Amino acid sequence: MRDIKQLTSLIDCLEYYLDYCLSHDESETTIIGKKCLLSRFVLWCSLNEIENINEITLAVVEEYRLYARKNYKGKKGEPIQSESLRNIITAVKVFIKRMYFSEILDHDPLGRLELPKKPRRVPKNILSADDIEKVFEQPLLYGDTGLRDRAILETFYSCALRRLELIHLEVHHIDFDKQEVRVEQGKGNIDRIVPISERALECLTFYLDNIRPKLATLASGSTLFLNNSGRAFQKCRMSELVTKYILLSGVATGGSCGTLRHSAATHMLEEGADLRYIQEFLGHADISTTQIYTHVSKKKLHKVYQSSHPSAMSSLSIAMRKFFQAASKAKEA
Repeated sequence: MRDIKQLTSLIDCLEYYLDYCLSHDESETTIIGKKCLLSRFVLWCSLNEIENINEITLAVVEEYRLYARKNYKGKKGEPIQSESLRNIITAVKVFIKRMYFSEILDHDPLGRLELPKKPRRVPKNILSADDIEKVFEQPLLYGDTGLRDRAILETFYSCALRRLELIHLEVHHIDFDKQEVRVEQGKGNIDRIVPISERALECLTFYLDNIRPKLATLASGSTLFLNNSGRAFQKCRMSELVTKYILLSGVATGGSCGTLRHSAATHMLEEGADLRYIQEFLGHADISTTQIYTHVSKKKLHKVYQSSHPSAMSSLSIAMRKFFQAASKAKEA
């Protein structure tokens, strides 16, 4: 058993921290993300001859922040986004804070570190209800796998699930009698129960009775949606599936699993759903996250505007209209 109070090297401390995250039930995805972000930080420290955890100071991390801003790039080679920079610095701050709480450090040198401002990004590619129907028509051209894909699209939209939440669904998570879906260990390892529409259940019933048995193997377990090899979908494959049908429909030049989730939330808001119910439905820990949909719900904004703004509820006087008409004729002459 290692004596954690004797840990000094950054590499050893990082190993301890990742083991700590694992032992406290953080998801594999979260741990992989932390490992990636912190490994780059440790490498940068090593290149700058910083090997000991006690050498990490506020000034060191501020210098790393500047380095990351200048040198790290996005997926397409563009300058690093503010959100990505915030994730990088947050990972370092949380790592050092854990070293302090574990008494490896006798103080938290990053306690006063200010994080980059968290951007509030408005969801892109919000589809209308008619657009959604056009997307749902596309899988019917692809036989059995298309019928499976239709059930996937219906479930995504009906329950507004995240990509991993849908991939991790199991057959017993669907309650056909109560018309509910149990989402286990969603974001933040939080379980929730969400309603599912009757039409989505009809697609699921057909899939479970006619398509899934053809795909299932001994390795399938109780996974709800199976790929062509009888296993759970990989994240990238699920994204490709949804994007394919959005592009085939011609309603947008791009899209993803999130497009269906964001569209569902926007449509509910436009039809009068309370923001707090949408928060619960989406599994947002903070309602401020849900409030981004108030910026994309233009249909509701126009409706409220037309019924409440004095300028929208009135019209120009006859005299003013005659003045405009006379002025226009004079200009033409």
